Amino acid sequence: MSDETKSNPHAGHRERMRARFEKEGADHFDSHQLLEMYLFPALPRRDTNEIAHRLLERFGSLEEVFLAEFDDLILVEGISRKTATNIKLTAAIMRRMAIESYHPPKKYDHFEDIVRYLKNIYTGITVERVYLLLFDNGMKMLDCVLLDEGTVNQANINARKIMEHAIKKNASSVMLAHNHPGGVAIPSSEDIATTNFLYNTLQSMGLTLIDHVIVGKQTVMPILNRQQGNLRPSPITGKVDEDFYRAFYGRFDERNKR
Repeated sequence: MSDETKSNPHAGHRERMRARFEKEGADHFDSHQLLEMYLFPALPRRDTNEIAHRLLERFGSLEEVFLAEFDDLILVEGISRKTATNIKLTAAIMRRMAIESYHPPKKYDHFEDIVRYLKNIYTGITVERVYLLLFDNGMKMLDCVLLDEGTVNQANINARKIMEHAIKKNASSVMLAHNHPGGVAIPSSEDIATTNFLYNTLQSMGLTLIDHVIVGKQTVMPILNRQQGNLRPSPITGKVDEDFYRAFYGRFDERNKR
């Protein structure tokens, strides 16, 4: 028996788990077993199986464990501040990997390309964030700016702030996006009111608001596409162009009709 096994009764179990993982990979492990192994380095003298079960019982899934807030993690028995920091660091790395693995198209002339982009930048985000996407008149994305954190309303998302960013980047059109971290992509009355106000205000200033997109955990919702349809000025020509929007949303609309 090794010195490690003598000093730590869990060592033999851990070595068997590691050997099994090396041989089989992750597919044959349950979620609590993967989380148990993840906690090995941070908790060398603890029964991480019990702690893994506590985490999953508290948060519901592996994804929710890594998306949990720091202050909620340390409330779980056995999770120290150091361990909670390791969990949040892993979540941050996974988000960075998702962003770096995305290879953007030269132009965003299909809404589904924008959906893929938004899903990447919202990976691992547990608070409500508002992003502003800026485009030139060929639908090339010029920048993506974090506008604010918190509830979307006219008080903290104003047309002047958006216009300043557009002028700085010489953008001819913009898109807003915000997430519903804990729910579905259903716009509130405040979301709709803010969208319509910004659409009309920005249009009067010569800037096209292509859409305001809500990103949920599983789905997305383009508010203007649902509210105003295709009879809107094109971000490319500035004139009402039903054909542009039919092509822009086409693949997204077809997928969501199935």
